[in-house]
Amino acid sequence: MKKVIITILALALTIGATAQTCITDTLNNKRKVVHFNTHMNIGTAEYTYSKWVENDVDDLVFSLTKLDRGLSRSIALQEKIQFDVTKAICIETGVGIEINRYVYKDMPSFLESYKFYTSYVQVPVLFTLQTDSRYWRVSLGATFSHNLMNRVEYSLASNASDSYTMGTVYDAENNMQKNKLELSARLSYRAIGLFANYGLTKINKESINSKYHGKTNLTPFSVGISINL
Repeated sequence: MKKVIITILALALTIGATAQTCITDTLNNKRKVVHFNTHMNIGTAEYTYSKWVENDVDDLVFSLTKLDRGLSRSIALQEKIQFDVTKAICIETGVGIEINRYVYKDMPSFLESYKFYTSYVQVPVLFTLQTDSRYWRVSLGATFSHNLMNRVEYSLASNASDSYTMGTVYDAENNMQKNKLELSARLSYRAIGLFANYGLTKINKESINSKYHGKTNLTPFSVGISINL
């Protein structure tokens, strides 16, 4: 954790110094080096399993069933500021909101459907290589996110009662880490591109019992399309 804090502070100091130089250049009309834009990522919401051990609980719902990758989604909307260090190198940061929807399939007999929603406020820090025209851009960096809310939506099978799932719902909503750190990458041409995020930290507090993966931790990742609005 100390290494993460030191890294974040170093990045903040670097960005601050760069921003001061870039804004000064812009105000002095040397060249336009500060840019603002609204950015959206739309992709899949998934996670990997970090452990594989023998399962010891039979009927926990969260992560017990398989993800339906065709329906699980991640959407992020970010307001970004970009500082051109040179014509070819840019630093990007900003603030945004991320919402993830995890949809599950192969339900236990007492469940009709089960969905899990998470939302975060996030701060990306990306180092970008770009062409002189700013059309082609390759970005690599990190995204720090703070958890705002977790919510479960489920429907019971007609022959089941609330006692089957109520306790597990609260466990799922309360078992999420407050902060997460992800490695972020993006390749774009003009306003359209591809993005990928992979978690450097797990998203659950306590290990989760999974029917298919035993007692496990979850590492989030997402891939999809990025759009400059």
